[in-house]
Formats: sequence, C-alpha cells, structure tokens
Amino acid sequence: MKLYALLGYEEDWGAKHYRRVTYAPEEFTSLLLNAGAKHECSCHYPCEGQLGGEGRYSFTLLSLEAEGDRVEIPVPPHRGGREGYDVSLLDPWEADPKRNYEVNTTTSEAVVFTPSLPSPCCRCNGEFRCTCNEYFSLFGE
Repeated sequence: MKLYALLGYEEDWGAKHYRRVTYAPEEFTSLLLNAGAKHECSCHYPCEGQLGGEGRYSFTLLSLEAEGDRVEIPVPPHRGGREGYDVSLLDPWEADPKRNYEVNTTTSEAVVFTPSLPSPCCRCNGEFRCTCNEYFSLFGE
C-alpha cells in the first residue's frame, strides 16, 4: 500500500492575524529518504518571478510502500503550527503579548505516513509539479 506524508509549511496572514501550519520541517527529507521513503514532488509559492500576495507555502511530498494504513517515522521534536495576532500591529492600548502567535500550537516527534493524499497536494490534481519550471521554460533559464 502506498502511504503519503507532507513536509513543509503553509502560512497566511491578514491585517493583524497570522496562521502557520508546519507539517514537518523539510530538513527531515534526507532522514526520511534514508528510512525508505520516496520523493514524489516539491513545490512552493511564491515561485521565482511571482508576487506572494496569497500567503506562502513550501511542500515536499514523500511516499512509502508499507503494510498497514499508518506508519510513523521518529524525527527530532518540531512545532506543528502557530496561529495568533501580531501585537506590533495592534493599538498599544489593545496589545496583549500573550496573544502573540501562541494559539493552536502542537509539538510532534514523528512524521506520519497515511494512505490519504494531504489536502494541499490535492490542489495539484495529481500532477505534482512546481510552477517554477514553467517560469524558467518561458524565459529560457
């Protein structure tokens, strides 16, 4: 059975609000490849030559042929996400340092491979490619 895991991050922000989801640091890619995972694709936004007005993301999708429907590979502890308010953008009378990026944070010590394709990769409709390649082919670089 083919299992999938996503490494990387996705972040978005508004005028005062900030949200970052970390699936697992991409630095763990070589560690997981040594454990038997296979690299499926890497993509990021904004790409070279694009403006990043809709948030940012950088993903590496790995797969693993394994028995069962869930495999966990241990990795060093890492933060799983952050959400909160940037107090530097608030009126000084409203600023509360406790609200600064500390809502819904988790810590994990493993990367979990599951049979379902992670939702960020479903946006690619199974093509799994980075648009940077299109940019470079347009400009002959």
